[in-house]
This record gives sequence, C-alpha cells and structure tokens, in this order.
Amino acid sequence: MRNLRRCVSGRFRGESLREQISSNEGSNLDARTSLPTHQNRRSLNRQTFWQPSGILPSDNHLSSSERLNVPLVSSLVPDGIRPGTILVTEFDPESHWFAVATTIAARYVQDGCKVDYLAMARPREDVRSDLARLGLNVPAAEEARLLRVDDWYSATLGLGPTSRGVVQEIQENRRSYLRIQSLKVSDLSVEWLKDMKRTSEPGVVEEFFHLVLAESISPGLRFNEEKAYLEWFESRVNPDERRQKRLTLQGIVRGIHNESFYRRMENAADGVIEVRIMDRDEEAKNFLRIRGLKGQRYNARWHEIQVKPNGETVLLSN
Repeated sequence: MRNLRRCVSGRFRGESLREQISSNEGSNLDARTSLPTHQNRRSLNRQTFWQPSGILPSDNHLSSSERLNVPLVSSLVPDGIRPGTILVTEFDPESHWFAVATTIAARYVQDGCKVDYLAMARPREDVRSDLARLGLNVPAAEEARLLRVDDWYSATLGLGPTSRGVVQEIQENRRSYLRIQSLKVSDLSVEWLKDMKRTSEPGVVEEFFHLVLAESISPGLRFNEEKAYLEWFESRVNPDERRQKRLTLQGIVRGIHNESFYRRMENAADGVIEVRIMDRDEEAKNFLRIRGLKGQRYNARWHEIQVKPNGETVLLSN
C-alpha cells in the first residue's frame, strides 16, 4: 500500500490551516485583521505548520513510496502522484485552464501544501485576485510561506533586464516573490547556474515546494527559438524539478507551436494532461483528461469541467 497523504509532509492540520488562510466571503486582499497574532503563532508552532523560515526540512527528503494527493488531478490518479512527476498540460487558448490552475493552487495551499505559482501569461495580481475569489487569504498564505506567486509576465512586456539582474526578489512587508526580467534562455541559463552554485554552498537550504505550477510556458517562445527553449527544459528545468521531488505542471497553448515542440516536451515529461473545448449537445463545453502518465495508473476518460460563480472548477463524473 502506497503512503498516500493529502499533503506529503503529514504535519499539517487541514481544518486549522483553513481557519488561518481561508478568507471570509466578501473579504479583500488586505489580511491585516486576519493574520495570526503573536499568541496564535506560538500555538501554531505547537501544531507545527507555522514555519517562520519557510523551510520544511523533512520535506526535502521525500520517499519514493510517498504520493501526492493534488486537488482535481489526483481524482484521476487513484494511487496518488509520485513526487518529482512533471505533467505537461496542453490547453485550448479559450479553455478554462487558468481557472483549473488557480483551483488546484488554492485548494492545495488550503490543504497545507506549498505552492509556487508562475504567473507567465497574465499579471500576478490577476492570479492573486482569482485565488482570493476562491476563498484563499492570499497575504496570510504568502506570509506563512505556503504560497508564492512569481511574476514572469513582466518579462513578456519587453522591458529587458535591469541593473538589478534578470531575477529580482521583491519584498513586500513579510512576503516575497520573484520577478523575472528576461525570458531569453541565454539570460535564464546564467541565472540558473548562479542559483545552483549558491544553493550548493554549505548551510544553504533550498526552499521546498510540493507543487510548481507554470500556467503557460508558451510566452517564452516569443523570445527564443524552439530548439533552444526545448533544450533548456530538457537539460536544466526538468532535471532540477525531479531532483527536488516537486510535482510540476507546465501549461502549453495548443495549436500555436510546431508539432515537434509538443512531442519533445511530452517526451521530456512524465505525463500529459489535455484541456479541450469540444462540441457536445450543440454547445461548446470544456473537458479535461489525462492522456498519459508513465508508470502510474490513471483514468484516461474525458471529464467535463464545471465552473462555479467564484471561479472554482470541478470535474463532473461521466
């Protein structure tokens, strides 16, 4: 029997966590009145899911027998998903993929898991607003180091690197995120090597995330040749994600790249999710399926995506 947990660390308490980072209906993004007080933090430390450093040491050593139970996706993978699995998500440009992505992120954080959301196709504030609509107290989750929404979108505006470098760490109160200033592989590779060198130094611990969700890597192809972009994923990104045993979702827009690009991305990944719009009963409907998952059992049937008024998505059973 595999060790299937809602969150692999096994040290979070879902209901207590929801009280801290789930916002009340109608609340805004200002969490000053709902953040834990000093007294509450002492209590949270006893429950072991408030980590001031943001580092969960035991989570850096996930066992191959452990499985990740990820909202929406794991409903189609009965045994849970192996840590280090990379899933390419090919989506129709007019589909509900972004709503699916934010639902996965919000619910996973509320389960006490750590999520790094890469806002690549829209401003990070749009992502944070969508997460808040789903009932997540975004500032509280960011302060607890359970959520980080990184800004890759600014790089698509063509401003280029500044004197502060390609990757900037932005501090806002007790919250931080990364802002990427260039999507050129030549720039990213240099920063990647610098970071690898820094984290290999004695006493430096990399921040761990259970899930890295790149909503769409397609904007990067505006600044790179396909071959160079593919080789960067094959030789840098994917090996590093597997080394850190993160579950990684990599969104790609369907139908705008060469077929060979999709095939090589699929080959470099461990599985493929499809989000499509198809005609059913004389109307267009959104569907999701897992098309393939190497070495793991999965449900390959199409499931209709239903969107609730707050933007949350659910998969309807056939």
